[in-house]
Amino acid sequence: MLRTFLDLSTEHMKPETAHNLDVTPIAEWSVAGGRTGHGYFIYAHDEDDGSIPPDLWAVMCFARERGAEYILFDCDAATVEGLPTFDWEGR
Repeated sequence: MLRTFLDLSTEHMKPETAHNLDVTPIAEWSVAGGRTGHGYFIYAHDEDDGSIPPDLWAVMCFARERGAEYILFDCDAATVEGLPTFDWEGR
């Protein structure tokens, strides 16, 4: 079976969200996924039990609307129109 993912910049995630993913053991994440060398690979959940950060949920909805099941947040990837970006300068 072929699975699709949305490749986009980590700038579409709040630095605070990324920090929480960095300091939380993967088994305790509110989303399914993991860290990569340059960001995060995350399942685009189609339901939110209230534990998914709003910035991450917005990207998941964006990905699902475009047929993607996963999201690759990469620090070297481009930003996309239609999603907010966040300042990572001070991180």
